[in-house]
Amino acid sequence: MARIARPVRGVRLFPTVAAALALASTLAVGGGSAHAQANPPVDQKAIDQAITKSADYLLAHVADNPGPGFLKSDPLLLLALTYGGKEKEKAVEELIKKVVTYNLNKPGDPYPVYNVALRAMALEKLDARKYQQEIGQSAWWLVNAQTDNGQWDYHGPKTAVPYQLPTLNKRPDNYFGRPLAAVKTFLETKRVEPWATFSSGTDEPGKVYRNTSTMQYGVLGLYAALRSNVIVPEETLKRAETVILDSQNVDGGWGYTTATDEKNSWGKQNQSTDTMTAGNLAALGVIQAYLPTKDGPRITKALEAGFKYLGQQMYITKERKRPTPVFLDVPLGGIYYYYALYSMERAGIICARARFGDDDWYAIGAKALLELQSADGSWGDQVKDGKAPYDDRLLSTAFGLLFLKRATPPIEITQGPDIKPAKK
Repeated sequence: MARIARPVRGVRLFPTVAAALALASTLAVGGGSAHAQANPPVDQKAIDQAITKSADYLLAHVADNPGPGFLKSDPLLLLALTYGGKEKEKAVEELIKKVVTYNLNKPGDPYPVYNVALRAMALEKLDARKYQQEIGQSAWWLVNAQTDNGQWDYHGPKTAVPYQLPTLNKRPDNYFGRPLAAVKTFLETKRVEPWATFSSGTDEPGKVYRNTSTMQYGVLGLYAALRSNVIVPEETLKRAETVILDSQNVDGGWGYTTATDEKNSWGKQNQSTDTMTAGNLAALGVIQAYLPTKDGPRITKALEAGFKYLGQQMYITKERKRPTPVFLDVPLGGIYYYYALYSMERAGIICARARFGDDDWYAIGAKALLELQSADGSWGDQVKDGKAPYDDRLLSTAFGLLFLKRATPPIEITQGPDIKPAKK
């Protein structure tokens, strides 16, 4: 069961929106415990105030330099600020321009898979019709970056992303619905890269760094594309489905890598964790909705086992007795906690689960966030001295805001010939 006692500052973890996003998650191992108290009530007024404060903080600091490059993600900030109602602010309009013009062929960041996926998510939230081509470009990149076992590593394809994707003016037979009527056209992505154990655009040929963390973001980016009438090859989703189902552990959970991936440079990091389990549950929820040839009974069984695991092993307060991984001299404990919260939110929303076991995941997580929020509206830490001064508050605050907003779009599929408006 989830621990509810007030988290202890300084005991924190997280895989950030870069290599660290994955490195930290390899160490995210938790154990079960009984409830310290009953599920807390949800104080919606306090939550709304916390959301406003966190959005104000992000707006005021959107141009800050937090230290190492992996501690900032423009698409993640844009996603959070949009959900925080700040998309009309001048600073956010400038941020939109940066995200829209993000160079997918020369990303500039060393681990772009997270930013490419988050770019699609942010632009879909902003205006799927206006930015359909940009969302389609991100989807094309993800389709061609997928490795042969169905997971993603950190890098992209060598083949240049096309500036314009083919446009179809009517719904194709292999597309399974779109809840937003505003987008009238369909875009098509295709796989052109040869299948390999690592993406062709890597700067470390022969090194295999694919993992559950990068894969869940790959699927989330494709989910945003599917919601924007972008056609994703069936094989892309099928390979993702296969590796998720085949890598589930006997306890119902998932780990950072798969037990059978002998070529993985991370080694065997397949012990189950709550965060990686939540990520794969959300990915399975997307696949269950959009893959026409899915293994329905097996997915249902895997989802039930996964949520049973979460009900026993979920830790969504910061009272976690875990090691704090270090990446580029930056301890990743704090960011990992807020990343974990956002992972739980995605699993709960996409799979329509209000509880994991007996745990009201939203009530427990919201209570912890209200207790941990700083007076300036931020979550996370700033270290001004030491070998590598850093500030994880931008990422941590973005993740905290997205959790409180329940920002992940629920699955809404229309099966008939008409595209119905979404319930917003």
